[in-house]
Amino acid sequence: MEYWNVYDRAGSWTGRTVPKGTPFLLEEYHPAMEAWIVNGRGELLIQRRSPDCEVLPGIWGMTTGRMSAPPPPAEGLLSEPEGGWVDRGETALEGCIREIGEELGLSVEVWETAFLRRILRDELIWDLYLVCKDVPLSRLTLQRGEVSDARWVTPEQLGKMVERGEFFFYPELWQVLRQVEGLAAAG
Repeated sequence: MEYWNVYDRAGSWTGRTVPKGTPFLLEEYHPAMEAWIVNGRGELLIQRRSPDCEVLPGIWGMTTGRMSAPPPPAEGLLSEPEGGWVDRGETALEGCIREIGEELGLSVEVWETAFLRRILRDELIWDLYLVCKDVPLSRLTLQRGEVSDARWVTPEQLGKMVERGEFFFYPELWQVLRQVEGLAAAG
């Protein structure tokens, strides 16, 4: 069984860990991440979700994922024991590096990442990261059942994909794209 940690609006762990699929209460959140991978030419590495995916099958997007947590150390334990838990689960950055490795077979180091922004949406604390990395598509190993294709696109090509409904759109997308373009151009 997969578990998720529960966080408050400020991004602090509440001490609760719940099984995946447990409904969240008002002002409760679960950490997730999105990686914007950009190469030295300013192109973005996007991936198509497998048609077998539960959420957004067949849609293009960035590498995304939710952070996993270990099972609670004791059934019914709702608050953190004195001295803390040994393992609270992944940080968004750790999850970002893991998801890129799992979904694309691409090894990323912490120094290759930069925090972009945090978005609160529904029950998600969604942390976005920029990853600067040049890698040929032939070196990627796509995760079966999760990713069916990957490609490098220019920001203009990405915009056209959004207009055609081929790419996952969210309200902050254009702001994030401009931010990524600016950071990539700055080097």
